[in-house]
Amino acid sequence: MGSEWIDKKGNSRRAQMGLDLERERGAEPGIYRPVMFDWPAGDLQKGRYPGNFVTGEEADVRLRLTIALDGKLSACKIIEPAKIEAFNQHVCPHLIRYARFIPALSENGERVSKSYDAWASYELAPRFYTALPPSAEVSIPIRQASLAVQPTLATAGIDSTIKRPPDIRYIAAAIGVSPEGAATGCTLHSPTKDDTLDKLICDSLKKNLAVRPAINLLTKKAVEGSLTVSLYWD
Repeated sequence: MGSEWIDKKGNSRRAQMGLDLERERGAEPGIYRPVMFDWPAGDLQKGRYPGNFVTGEEADVRLRLTIALDGKLSACKIIEPAKIEAFNQHVCPHLIRYARFIPALSENGERVSKSYDAWASYELAPRFYTALPPSAEVSIPIRQASLAVQPTLATAGIDSTIKRPPDIRYIAAAIGVSPEGAATGCTLHSPTKDDTLDKLICDSLKKNLAVRPAINLLTKKAVEGSLTVSLYWD
């Protein structure tokens, strides 16, 4: 996988494997750091593509994956198999061997083993997905939650005594905001991989952020909302 070749029509083709975890993208209650791919530690493109190049075999396999505390897969189960058995036989052993993750971190600073539904895709060429048509449902006009004061690194508990980890240039977090205007949740989407530091950042943001709640513009009442905080760490 990961290699390129030219087909009979002169088109450049590439065999590759993708993996998409179905998880919350915003502030996840009780979770400071969501499960994320640890790309330097693993490589899904290693090994041989299980399909037939000549006939253009591709596949999608739906899975149930459990990420252990060490970032490896502790369980892999096929929920919806591919029509071609070669992909079904390949997917779980391959992911267990090569897939690596940054494990979830709870608000107590403890690593959490979590399970997710996922799609493994085997492709011979990049695919382009068409956006879904707009929903017919009527949306409620909401003024989104916002920052009352622009945060700094100090807001995230970062001072001159804390050394920036290698390759970390910024902090990004999804923040849950209560109707009372309090930061109630924090989920990092650019974690440092250091459990203690990730906990410090979320603890500090929840404590120090000054936020304004979201407002239902029909009722003029405050409602639960969320916002994103991004800070550059020079």
